Amino acid sequence: MSNPAPRFQRGDLVDYKGSNWRRHGLKRVAAVEIVHGQPLYLLNDEIWGGTLRLVREASLLGPNDGPQNAAT
Repeated sequence: MSNPAPRFQRGDLVDYKGSNWRRHGLKRVAAVEIVHGQPLYLLNDEIWGGTLRLVREASLLGPNDGPQNAAT
């Protein structure tokens, strides 16, 4: 069984829509780590500062994602 390829790479700009609503918005992917076969992301907030760790792919939207893929 192989690990799924991460959708995002280091340096990509993503929109965080996870459970931490105070941190929603654009973030830069700083690192990708495979944990238990799933990609988890380290995100940097270039506007407000700070870092989000161990973010699941389901909480992220990329430039090619439409509204149908938005997390609820």
